[in-house]
Amino acid sequence: MAKQTGHLADDVFTLTKSVFVDLPVAGMRWGWGLSSEKALTETAWTGYDAGVRLSTAAIDNLYRLPLYGAVLRGAAPVLLRWQQVSNAVMGAAAAGLWRTVGLSTKAETRALQDAVTQLGGELRAQRQERETLISLADRLVQALEKETPVTPPSVLNRFVLPQQLSHPKTEPVTHPKGN
Repeated sequence: MAKQTGHLADDVFTLTKSVFVDLPVAGMRWGWGLSSEKALTETAWTGYDAGVRLSTAAIDNLYRLPLYGAVLRGAAPVLLRWQQVSNAVMGAAAAGLWRTVGLSTKAETRALQDAVTQLGGELRAQRQERETLISLADRLVQALEKETPVTPPSVLNRFVLPQQLSHPKTEPVTHPKGN
C-alpha cells in the first residue's frame, strides 16, 4: 500500500509540474522557435499519462469504498424512476413539438414506408404484366409473319376471335396493262 501511495504522490507531482511548469515553458519555447513541436507533444503526453494514472487510481479506490456501494444501491432505483418520468415528460412535450414543427411521427413514417412497399409490389406486378403482354404481342407478330394459325391464349378468348388470328395469304393483285 505504501508503494501505491508513493506512486500516487509521484503522479500528482508529475501532473502538477507538467501542467503548471513544463507545458507553458515548452509552449513558449516552441512558439519562439527554440524547440520542436515534438518536445511540446512529449511534455503534454507526460502530463496526460500522469492524469490518467491518477484518475484510474481514484476510480479504483472509489469502487472499494463500502459507502459508494450503499449509495449506488439506493440511488439506482431512484435514478431509473427519474429516467422513466423524464422519458414520459419528453414524450408528451415532443408530441406537441412534432406537430408544431411539422415533423412526421413514428406512426406516420411507418405508414409511409408501408405505402411505398405496397406501391413497389404493385409496380413489380405491372412490370410483369407488361412483359407478358409484350411477349404475347411478339408471338402474335411472329405468327402473322409465318402465316400460321395461332391458338389464342385463354386470356384473349374474350377479345379475339379465332378467325381473326388465321389469315390466308392473299395473292398479289395484278392489273392488266392498258386501259
